Amino acid sequence: MEIVYSEENLRIQVFEDGAKTRTELHSPPGSTVVKIRRRDKGVEWSVFPDTNTYSTEKFPQESMPEGPDEYLENLMRQEWIPDGEERIDGKKCLKFIGRFLNSLLCNADGKTVCYVDIQSGHRLRELTYDKDENVTMTTHYSIGLPREDLFELPAGCKEIQQ
Repeated sequence: MEIVYSEENLRIQVFEDGAKTRTELHSPPGSTVVKIRRRDKGVEWSVFPDTNTYSTEKFPQESMPEGPDEYLENLMRQEWIPDGEERIDGKKCLKFIGRFLNSLLCNADGKTVCYVDIQSGHRLRELTYDKDENVTMTTHYSIGLPREDLFELPAGCKEIQQ
């Protein structure tokens, strides 16, 4: 999944494969931070590609969260309403309009438009709008397993001693 925040000029890419997650935060001017969470190893690495360094945070494997926590999940809950069909990337998609059910969210007055590929049933894209109908976030979904090396430390990367 790739998430693009248009307001903050920040791009976030998320790769997941079971107990492994990689989150890349790209922000100008070319600054990147990579978080690699390995629940199977009980560790999270913060990688700083600009300096080829990383830091380590260790967790007992049984205490590492396996998914979004319940509070965040409830906060992000949306109501989805079917809104016809559209073609996205050459694929016939069902279009859904989502509205946040929790007014604590800063964009609770906005909406999310989600496109689901009719043939596969997978989400292809989501657009999140603020109350003025400006796109604040675009999410592109891709199907398939990420490369295994995305969940390992880069070769030659040196640990920062804390």
